[in-house]
Amino acid sequence: MQTQKVILIEDRGFHRAYFEEMLRSAERYTLVDRRDRMAEMLDSDQSIKADLILMEAADQAGITNFAAAKIFREKYPYTRMIVIAATAEYTYPERARKCGADSFWYADDTKESLLSVMDRTMQGESVWPEERMQVQVGAACSDQFTEKELQVLQEVVNGCSNKEIGERLNLSYYTIRDYMESLLGKTKLKSRTELAVAAVLSGLVLPEKK
Repeated sequence: MQTQKVILIEDRGFHRAYFEEMLRSAERYTLVDRRDRMAEMLDSDQSIKADLILMEAADQAGITNFAAAKIFREKYPYTRMIVIAATAEYTYPERARKCGADSFWYADDTKESLLSVMDRTMQGESVWPEERMQVQVGAACSDQFTEKELQVLQEVVNGCSNKEIGERLNLSYYTIRDYMESLLGKTKLKSRTELAVAAVLSGLVLPEKK
């Protein structure tokens, strides 16, 4: 029986051990390489010989693999790629699509196993969650936030003032103030600091790395 060659991109020890054990128990897949970050694949002088890449969206430091994955996709268009997200970070699914991923899987998904997503992907399907992972931020569920509110929340987490957020999103100061009132009202939190902390702890929004 011919097996599919898999490369794992994951720097978290516990997660890596789990995925490695899963692959060992699945006779149809063989783990041929493991790297901490996708950029390491690009630095290699050797040609990549794999049927499937399992790639964590971001490393432990919060640095994402999407930019390197896009370059990898251009170089190896026929290697399948599945992005794995350990958090509910709201931009990850769209960023995974833009980097050329074939499928996307939340590590906390209780509806479908990673092996099932791998099988379907290798059969030519593109497997994506029907909706984003939902998390609690204060008194609000994350699906209560609009896209624009999530963008404002991202800038709050980045430490920007209302004036700075307005400049970055090309919105007026008063519009940003209204969004802030809406976010605080939905979450029942008392300050932008509490809001930022709650958003980060939930995994919905993470600070942008400079």
